[in-house]
Amino acid sequence: MTTLDKQYRIIGARAIDFKFNKDQFAANSAFDYDVKQFVRIANPAEQGSNRIVAILSEVGIREKDNELMIAMIKAETLFEVLNFDALFTKPAETPAKGYIINQRFYESIARVSMSVTRGILLEKLSATPLKDTVLPLAPFEY
Repeated sequence: MTTLDKQYRIIGARAIDFKFNKDQFAANSAFDYDVKQFVRIANPAEQGSNRIVAILSEVGIREKDNELMIAMIKAETLFEVLNFDALFTKPAETPAKGYIINQRFYESIARVSMSVTRGILLEKLSATPLKDTVLPLAPFEY
């Protein structure tokens, strides 16, 4: 079994995009959150055991029962994967399609990335009427 706490380290995080539309909500609104995450291998052609993997997290905030976005952030968290070949495998039947990621490893870095995104979002919202809004835990985080 792989010990996940020794398999990666965070090497960077940044907000790629942030939008806030102050005209899209009323005071005391209840919110829904749209969350998506994508994995990108930063250097797929490189050989060796240490590789850079990025998780792109996209979070949208909207009023309940309303499809218009009030705020949206795209944030990227970069991880150095210390034993890439043990955690990422090429499917034998379709090697050109990419990698299969160890599920426990993916869940671990997805949680970390969402926590980082939550912090970046909190900072970005600090100068807006949504300054007290905190992204709740996503289902995959508990």
